[in-house]
Amino acid sequence: ATGATGANSSGQVGRTRKSNFLTTSHMLRLFSAHVVPPKPTDEVVYIDGSWDLFHAGHVRALEKARELGDYLIVGLHSDEVVNEQEGQNFPIMNLHERVLSVLGCKYTDDVLLDAPLVVTRELIASMGVKKVIHGRRHAGTRSNDSKEAGIDRYRIPKEMGIFHELDMSEELNLNALEVMRRIQRHQERFQSKIQRKKKAEAEYYDKRYGFSET
Repeated sequence: ATGATGANSSGQVGRTRKSNFLTTSHMLRLFSAHVVPPKPTDEVVYIDGSWDLFHAGHVRALEKARELGDYLIVGLHSDEVVNEQEGQNFPIMNLHERVLSVLGCKYTDDVLLDAPLVVTRELIASMGVKKVIHGRRHAGTRSNDSKEAGIDRYRIPKEMGIFHELDMSEELNLNALEVMRRIQRHQERFQSKIQRKKKAEAEYYDKRYGFSET
């Protein structure tokens, strides 16, 4: 991960240490052993994102995107781009970790590392992309789909008529921040359970032996 993190009561996520995750070329080869180039007749589909804390919602989103073509290329934005768009201490996982997570999904045919935030004609042409997919979320969910300075990062594929928007509100409402909040809630419940157990044991020893075990 980019840093070991925890969510406080307000839902803010804090960083405690820098990631020491190391990626070797051998590891990349293992995760990409299934990757083969698209056939000339394949309809290539492209979808991009941060894919942080890769979860079941991401898998479903990639499955939906893959159904629209024959070959799915998944673009992953750099750590710097994700942090600029999403703020706080995101991404939780660094680019190498996110790449390996996405490569491990059976619906992924290939990945584009350090994908540009704005989908360009050069990207579309060089990758042979026939469809560009974007997942629509419910309003109010954290997303890197900002149109800062009036820039629509999907303007080119829209003009080319190859842009497709999917309703992925259910899948993508589960995001990295929500995952962190769930972890924090489970941690708090576990700690509360331990405290209750310690209190019960102390009462038992006090009642039976006249002292509390520490």
